[in-house]
Amino acid sequence: MELVNRAGGVTPRYGAFERDYGGSEYDGFQDIMTMSLTANLAWGRFAQAKAILENYMDWYTYDNGAIKMRGPAVPQFGMSLSLIARYVQYTGDTAFPEKYKTKILAWANMLTTRQDENLKLPKDDPYYGLISGWSESDAALRSDAWRFEKPYWNNAAFAARGLMDISKIETFADHANDWNARAEQLINQTSLKLDQWIQRNFTPAYVPVLPNETTHVLEDLAEKGDASSQWWPHRVYSELLQASVLSSNHTDMVIDSMRAYGITSVGVVANVTPLRADTRDILGFISYGYALSLLLQNRLDEFVLFLYSHRYHVYNRGLWLAAEVAGTGGGSSTYCQPSQFTIPVLLRAALLFDHPDKEALLVGRGVPRKWLSKGKVAVQRAPTKWGLVDLDMQLDEKAGTVTTVLGFTRAPPAEVWVKLRVPEGSQLKNVTVDGGATEWKGEEVILKLASTARNATVIGKF
Repeated sequence: MELVNRAGGVTPRYGAFERDYGGSEYDGFQDIMTMSLTANLAWGRFAQAKAILENYMDWYTYDNGAIKMRGPAVPQFGMSLSLIARYVQYTGDTAFPEKYKTKILAWANMLTTRQDENLKLPKDDPYYGLISGWSESDAALRSDAWRFEKPYWNNAAFAARGLMDISKIETFADHANDWNARAEQLINQTSLKLDQWIQRNFTPAYVPVLPNETTHVLEDLAEKGDASSQWWPHRVYSELLQASVLSSNHTDMVIDSMRAYGITSVGVVANVTPLRADTRDILGFISYGYALSLLLQNRLDEFVLFLYSHRYHVYNRGLWLAAEVAGTGGGSSTYCQPSQFTIPVLLRAALLFDHPDKEALLVGRGVPRKWLSKGKVAVQRAPTKWGLVDLDMQLDEKAGTVTTVLGFTRAPPAEVWVKLRVPEGSQLKNVTVDGGATEWKGEEVILKLASTARNATVIGKF
């Protein structure tokens, strides 16, 4: 679908029809590039990933880091840095960061400059040490756009993620110490301020979109309307989670808060607006960050619910076209290209998922149990930070076994976390790795393979 939608298979388009997201004024929208890059890298489409990335750097990014888009979103700059690092790690294309070094450095400097601005505030200021700025491109459409120049959690979270990841690339070795120190500071301040403003007098605790914000999102939107600073909270929470910089405890608190206070609907992140009686809008593309966090947190029932709910509500029947926003009450929705990538990204993550920080590969963690009951689940030559990986998972209900076979083209990571999804109601009785008995916890086996290992077979008996 991307090759059809993009002129020449490369030139970005947010949608398909003029004035309905097909106009050129949307072409520089950061999410078009970041979602495409995420999906193409996940499925090993490296030539397309490079074409998309180079097109954006050549045609939509100035040397000073500014982009040709009406509203630059701060977190997307951090996400872009992180994805450039992933591109280099997956492809080995070290010439790319050299070629675009000036523009990549400009993006990093935009983030560090904004960080420095808030470090000048008094230390007891709620905004101290965070990053202020638009977290959503549509803020540019508002006459009071200044209202959204605030330190939404996702600004600092993705700045930290981007700086950490890009610092691993050799081209930027001279900046690595500074960027890592800054990332640590941003993570610490985000965690500190978030914890300070969590409203624990509610059950579950309520997590606001901003420090020093006490009114709940839905209440604020209903009371203040356009004067609220809490528009687009779905992006704030989803990208905060996707950046994966919070502690496990804080991450669970954010997820629980989203579920309890109107930020999700039918298991998917909502397009949050004042409530209506007849329908609820759910998000096509930004929401995938929430789902990836569910996977990392081992909240697998919720991940599978998201997978199915998004598939059936956001994509239409027959043509497999995805909407930017889909109403739960039915009716037509507007196609947008970034949404098209959500399920492919999550399907790949369900099968194989690189842990964002640890030397660990998550195997089969998000695979629905029902899929295994229907036969083999497999993927070949899936790219990871540790080279290409083959995965084959099979369930034999008669023998009472679930078997996972892995193949590596290079040295495997320090740990491989293999999830054995036995049929519902069944329990694992024993597990072997290459014929030898091993321990497991919560249907998951942690393999610590030798650097020379290129294959592993895990068999669970239930």
